[in-house]
Amino acid sequence: MAVINPPIVAGIDAGGTSFKLGIATADGTLLAHDRVATTTPEATIAAVATLIKTMVADQSGMLTGLGIAAFGPLDIDPGSKTYGSILKTTKAGWSGVDLRRRFATALGVDVAVDTDVNGALRAEMKWGAAQDAPSAAYITIGTGIGAGIYAGGDYLGRPSHPEFGHIRIQRHRDDLNFAGVCRFHGDCLEGLASANA
Repeated sequence: MAVINPPIVAGIDAGGTSFKLGIATADGTLLAHDRVATTTPEATIAAVATLIKTMVADQSGMLTGLGIAAFGPLDIDPGSKTYGSILKTTKAGWSGVDLRRRFATALGVDVAVDTDVNGALRAEMKWGAAQDAPSAAYITIGTGIGAGIYAGGDYLGRPSHPEFGHIRIQRHRDDLNFAGVCRFHGDCLEGLASANA
């Protein structure tokens, strides 16, 4: 009788500081996880792909797909020829990186890509505080600032996504001595209130 390798799915939380990765069974049971520091695209993607292959091999499984929830801004339109690519970002060296294509090539599986905050919101709606909610919002504050909003059966802005962190805000007149850290806007919300700020 032939041994059937169990199907395994992989997930990546691609952040500005680190890529968190894991593999799971089709029902969502986590089998293994790890983390890789975010450095250059080439080094980070190669290290993550190698770890995923090793984890899948350790389970004697077969990788069937990969989901990536990434920092952005991203092209999240599946109909776009640059779907899965990071757009012009404040993360040095990462503008234009095609995450979907690079990981699909490295792992030989289909890859779905969405924003990191939509990934977190999706998890809350499936397993967390927003279960059974018809609408929900999630805000991340870390290396960057992002917002995911679900209402009316989809995520706000599809096939694009809102860039919540780059909203310009008016500062108090006594708080003008800090220019902000955003490479594009200086004192947008992300430039003033992210972990880097």
